[in-house]
Amino acid sequence: MLPTYFIFGDSNFKRQELFIALVLAAIGISGIIYSPWLIIVGVFLHGTWDILKHYGLGTPFFSWYVLGCAAVDWTYAGALTFYHLQGMAT
Repeated sequence: MLPTYFIFGDSNFKRQELFIALVLAAIGISGIIYSPWLIIVGVFLHGTWDILKHYGLGTPFFSWYVLGCAAVDWTYAGALTFYHLQGMAT
């Protein structure tokens, strides 16, 4: 989605979107190196960012899209948490 923001998005939001993307990417990469929990946190934070966009932060986008994306992100983070805990239990 990031390229879409740079092509069609308002220039006022480009720096903010790039910053968020870099932070979330850094968390994900850190998760590969240090702990899978960081990947789960990154996915959850992406959903949180979508909710914040719904309330006016960041590039304006369709409400149905950002709410759907948040639901998918949080469900995915929950599933990852479940499977990670199952792997730790065995």
